Amino acid sequence: MTGDVRDPVIWLLLAIVARGIAEIVAFGLLDQDLLRHGQAEAGGHEPAVIYGRPGRPVPFPDPGQVKRPDNDAAPILAAIVTLGSCLSWWYHTQRDQPNTHVASTWAHDDHLVTAAGPAS
Repeated sequence: MTGDVRDPVIWLLLAIVARGIAEIVAFGLLDQDLLRHGQAEAGGHEPAVIYGRPGRPVPFPDPGQVKRPDNDAAPILAAIVTLGSCLSWWYHTQRDQPNTHVASTWAHDDHLVTAAGPAS
């Protein structure tokens, strides 16, 4: 067994690299999902038209709320330089962006709920 690779430092480095690669791929996919969701939501004028016909006006969604794509090169480079220690910051950013998006669309969602409510 003296020829087996059992050095804990090597396994620690492999765990850090593998974890970092998996998180970077996941963060990129999450960013793409949030972009597509925002674009679909900003282009969804149908509810405003549908509810406007019977006299329940709903404002059109604000296209300015669409998220811009993240620059993934800088965080990837920072993750490599810091040996993955900045991935926790990137994780926080990826977790916070959907929450910020939902908070920015609350007013429009409230209008949709009011328009969909019972007729008075």
